[in-house]
Amino acid sequence: MPNTPANLTQLPLEILDSIFSDLDSHSDLISLALSSKDQYHLIVPRHSDYRVLRIRHWLPGLWAHLAKCADLARNLREVYICQKTEQAIVERYPVVPMLTIGVAQGGLSGHVLSVYGLLHGAAQVVLQNITNGPGQAINPGLGQVQPWPAQDPLKEEEERVQNVLTVMSYMDQLRVFHWDFRSNSGSLYMSPQQELILLQTLSGLPSISRLVLVGNLKCLKPGVVNGLQWFQMVWNMPNLNNLTLMGEVWSHLMAAPALKHVLKQCAQLESLQLLIEAISITDLVLPHLRRLSLFLQSGTTFNLKNHLDLEDLWCNLSSTIILPANGLIKLKRLSVERNFIDSFVRRRDLEGRDAYGLRAYRDGRAGEGSDAGDDTARDSGSEGNENGAFMLTRPIPQNLKCLQYTLFKFSSGVLETLLQHTMFFSNLKRLYLLSVNGVDELNDIARCCLRLEWLSIHACGKSDLETWLNFLSSFPALHTFRGPGIWTSIEDDDANGDNINNNNNILIRQCPNLCELDHKSVHGKRGRNRNIVIFKEMKEDGGMHVSYEVQKLRVRDRIYLMDDAFV
Repeated sequence: MPNTPANLTQLPLEILDSIFSDLDSHSDLISLALSSKDQYHLIVPRHSDYRVLRIRHWLPGLWAHLAKCADLARNLREVYICQKTEQAIVERYPVVPMLTIGVAQGGLSGHVLSVYGLLHGAAQVVLQNITNGPGQAINPGLGQVQPWPAQDPLKEEEERVQNVLTVMSYMDQLRVFHWDFRSNSGSLYMSPQQELILLQTLSGLPSISRLVLVGNLKCLKPGVVNGLQWFQMVWNMPNLNNLTLMGEVWSHLMAAPALKHVLKQCAQLESLQLLIEAISITDLVLPHLRRLSLFLQSGTTFNLKNHLDLEDLWCNLSSTIILPANGLIKLKRLSVERNFIDSFVRRRDLEGRDAYGLRAYRDGRAGEGSDAGDDTARDSGSEGNENGAFMLTRPIPQNLKCLQYTLFKFSSGVLETLLQHTMFFSNLKRLYLLSVNGVDELNDIARCCLRLEWLSIHACGKSDLETWLNFLSSFPALHTFRGPGIWTSIEDDDANGDNINNNNNILIRQCPNLCELDHKSVHGKRGRNRNIVIFKEMKEDGGMHVSYEVQKLRVRDRIYLMDDAFV
């Protein structure tokens, strides 16, 4: 018998369906579907549309459809249930089968064709283009026009929640679950018991690795009988590596045991985001934690001595953070408030006092239980500094790539000390500043951050166009600029459309790598999400053709705030 090459499509359909179900990536599915017509019909839409579900509307019909199709729902890998007000979120959900009904000739005046859409949860067929007027429906069995029945919102929501819980029980390969329930509008309205059922379902999924809960769980609120005990019984997700918990309920003293229970189980956490007053977790150790986002209330302190390997730190208020003796030298992305960087440098004549509102360096060393490196930390930065007036209080991050800060304005001697004796700004690639007050600050940025590739200045004082062109041309690798500075200067010079195009051409010539900047409307009254994207193409004669177009901002999942800052 001659050997014949194996053909994937010759396998039984059940085997093919099982193989396709194991593919997580949507792009891999599409690539496989485009390889042959047979595989296309097997993959699209059965698999290609059932990997990511991202919605911000109720869509009760969608959940009803998924509740009846366990074989489809089980293939979902990521589920995002967002707020209706999140306009930047582009919904992504499978196309639900539609029921088309025609009306027999003579049954109604005019030619009628109606469509019943499960996506909208309609109980009857909606008639379009009929002469009997709006607000009516046809009974498919009788072919007669009847008044549109009033829907009971409470009953509809109860059915939707039950369908959601049913669908969640099918998703045995779910990896990401994002649930924003800060208000009832567009979000799931669950009872404490249903919340516990949902958490128990998620705990039964070994594949779940990222969980986002944005809102106040009712099961942890005061007054719920045995709510804390039941929460601790059902929560069991040891494989999480990315966790976000937002809501005032987590800052309550009664919820502290629940939060400790959650974090003690999550020993593998690499990313943690808490918009809370984190009193109850200051003594916990998460050995694999690399990304931490904390929004702390005034009066709370958080000691980072147990998390020396942090690479991302997002913290407001940053004055409540106690730095360890090593200064978090592995940091790559940092978002803090003003005076945080100042805390690394101190005047010699203020030695032993809290010069910048943070704990003195030796207090941090005392917590470490070691005085090693005392002389090195105290004297580093003093040599070559005029009169040795300033010193570094602790080692400073040398590989920082992204920085979000209030102002590029520091206390006396801080900037020069950092420039002369550290590489704090040398490797910086992305810089986000809330405001810049004048030309001197622009010059300091250009002098310190020569390797910038991405720059955002949220607010700035007025400067002429030449100042901005000279400033931006100081960064040879700059490819993205965000902020109103250029548009403000153009408005001052001339608001004529031709002149704006000419100024853009000048900017492109002086910044050869620039490929994206904010559209003028971003900073207008309506604040539209638009970017100007620049395209460059070499001509045959060696010249370059430059064009640009307006595009919408890229959509993000908005899970980790640091990811959303530098785009």
